[in-house]
Amino acid sequence: MRLDYTILCIDDDIESLDDPKKHLKKFNDTVGIHTKYKDILVKPGARENDPEEYKTRIKGMIADAFGANTFDLIMIDLHLGPNDDPMGFKGHEFIKFIREHQTMYRPIVFYSGGDPEGEANAVSQLERAIRDHNLVGKCIFLSSRGELLKSDLVGICQEMHEEEHKLNSTRGLLMDRTSEVDAIVLDIVTASNIWNALGDEEQGKVFKKVSKKLKQSVKRGCVGLKRIEDIANGNFSDLKEWFTETKPENLVYQADSFLRNFVLRELLREQPANSGQGDILSAYFKSPKDGVCISKIRNDYAHQTEEKLNGEHNDGRCKFIRDELRVHTKNVIEIKNN
Repeated sequence: MRLDYTILCIDDDIESLDDPKKHLKKFNDTVGIHTKYKDILVKPGARENDPEEYKTRIKGMIADAFGANTFDLIMIDLHLGPNDDPMGFKGHEFIKFIREHQTMYRPIVFYSGGDPEGEANAVSQLERAIRDHNLVGKCIFLSSRGELLKSDLVGICQEMHEEEHKLNSTRGLLMDRTSEVDAIVLDIVTASNIWNALGDEEQGKVFKKVSKKLKQSVKRGCVGLKRIEDIANGNFSDLKEWFTETKPENLVYQADSFLRNFVLRELLREQPANSGQGDILSAYFKSPKDGVCISKIRNDYAHQTEEKLNGEHNDGRCKFIRDELRVHTKNVIEIKNN
């Protein structure tokens, strides 16, 4: 399951795509997918007069775009310049370049305004173009500018949503992104700077809360009871040493992700400038009054059968998962970079 769609747009009048782009972005937003556009304006420079050099430049821009992005969808206009302009090109030339050099399977929406006959002639022009240049069967969707283009883009993305929202895909995103959050938190709590930011009074407050949590763990019979009990009965320095001197690969077995997040939350809450970030961390593990938290969803999707999950697995749940993963990933990255 994807958090974002990146769409490549190739046109000689990029602004003419403003309306369908906004329409598609709004549609993807309904399921929590952010839409990003990479625009390539196919237009010669003021001093550019060699058609082959011009075409080579545009192909270079396309290659660079693919080198820096993974595109989920590609949009290409048929008429890239006036028909009587020697510097004008047809979109099928760039489709062929993309299929031969960049990607064989990403869907391409090939559209036209039907110039010069108008919209009624658009699809027949496109059909001729792909047939005459051996592009049939290359995952190309034909459309005409206007409402049909908007509708076709939504239809393609709706099918993409349905594939992405299958349970195994959702599980994959959840495990990947929550593991990343946990890994960043581990990096933060094993570094000394987050601990050194507190004065004596704040250290005492943090230790009191964490000590209580550790003693509860002892009562529940957690692994490494003697070590945990000793730290719970010690002081802030003992707690800090445990987190910063233990090798991270060993700490993950001694202090589970819930405890690591709890410790980080309390460290942040005693720093006025960062207390809000501690509250966000709390929401990662503790559901809001009328909602569910992402850690519970992660555990449910990891340990419950498809039959049990299907009742709550829907577009709304997928949107919630995407939105929450963004919030918590952004939060821990900001904490780490502070």
